[in-house]
Amino acid sequence: MGDKYLTGEKYGINNALLTYICDGATGSEPVAEEELLPSVAYLKDNVIADTMFDSFIFLPQPNYLFAYSGVNDMGYAPLNKNDWEKYIHQEVFMPGMNTDALDAAAGRMKSALSLEDYKVNVIFALFYPVRAVTSFGIVNGKELNLSDLEDRKAAVKWMVDEYISVFTEKNYKNIKLSGFYWFSESIDGGEKDPDIKEIIRYITDYIRSLGLSSLWLPYFLADGYDKGRDYGIDLVAMQANFFPSKDLPNAGNKDRLYANAELTRKCNIGFEIEAESTSEEAIAVLKEYYRVGLEKGYVNAFHAFYMHRGPVDLYDIYRSDQSYIRSAYDETYKFLHNTLKEEDIADKP
Repeated sequence: MGDKYLTGEKYGINNALLTYICDGATGSEPVAEEELLPSVAYLKDNVIADTMFDSFIFLPQPNYLFAYSGVNDMGYAPLNKNDWEKYIHQEVFMPGMNTDALDAAAGRMKSALSLEDYKVNVIFALFYPVRAVTSFGIVNGKELNLSDLEDRKAAVKWMVDEYISVFTEKNYKNIKLSGFYWFSESIDGGEKDPDIKEIIRYITDYIRSLGLSSLWLPYFLADGYDKGRDYGIDLVAMQANFFPSKDLPNAGNKDRLYANAELTRKCNIGFEIEAESTSEEAIAVLKEYYRVGLEKGYVNAFHAFYMHRGPVDLYDIYRSDQSYIRSAYDETYKFLHNTLKEEDIADKP
């Protein structure tokens, strides 16, 4: 606890963009180099002028991991090793896309700005080890049964090691593997899953032993939102869940920004910035995140950024022919670099 916002300076991760690459219903949704470029580099008049986001969290849409039927552990889909392996090899490391594309875009930015030693951070999602999966797959010569605590630990460690193995083989020049994202928006250590805290402590200790960081992004007032760092997670940022559409999960009004600002500061965690879409209504809400960020000081915090399609949405905002929507790109750049002023935020025409 503190009474100040958590910053990512210690970890070299300050502004992380959630980068969605596949959907449980439609399959692969890869992100290309051109779509990533306006998120990696700040473009002014189509020329690379500065850096933009320093970190990218690669992950699937939530429906990739959830069955939503309630018959499995808290609604999680009963994915096994083959499913996890397929996601890593076929989605994350899809040839020419996603991590390949990020490395290419980062290379262009580095060349244009003469940043020879600069590397963009990559963060990978860790999947929930669902207890209903009693035949996970073979790890180190043993068939894992995820109803067993030690086997659950072994499964998540396998995922960390598999990411590292493939990433190392790729020999990227412009991006670096900096951490792992615990892909669950709440941590319930009670009857729902009494072992999960021990699993999280185990895997975050292992991640730290490798010189890497762990991240978690709970929804507003999620179970454990104020305990993530106690469980060993390095970087936590809580969502405010302020959206134009009130039918989205846990959606609230503008007062959520103030409530989230107070809670995140008191708990010494970061703040998640959210944009539901690229509509005028969603952009107006995004600008409110920025205005309140200047007022309450979370502009100085560690930020994760949610946009429905991640960098693809920012690409569309950058290319928009509507000046009000387009203005959000320049405002985002200034917010990331802590140079934004109230008068910089454009009002609706």
